[in-house]
Amino acid sequence: IRSPGVKESEALKYAGNNSLHEDVLAYIARQREWTKSYPIKANLVRNAKVPLALSMRLMPHLREKDLRQLAKSKNIPSALSAQARKLVMSRSGRKG
Repeated sequence: IRSPGVKESEALKYAGNNSLHEDVLAYIARQREWTKSYPIKANLVRNAKVPLALSMRLMPHLREKDLRQLAKSKNIPSALSAQARKLVMSRSGRKG
């Protein structure tokens, strides 16, 4: 993954791969060049193996549609889905 030949399209696939070690996913999440890509950010947040702190840092950059899906997801940590619900409510102007 640290090879300079790794393309953004490969990083996108890796970001959504639940079988990769969390260190690899954390490395991807820390690469500004790759996290400029919305699909990579979204895949990382959806991936339960990404360390919680990194997912939380990326979550505010997601679109409301994706946040709504995350709020209902059972495949991610409950803290992440709770944060997604809070973001959806704050964006829609409701308190929660």
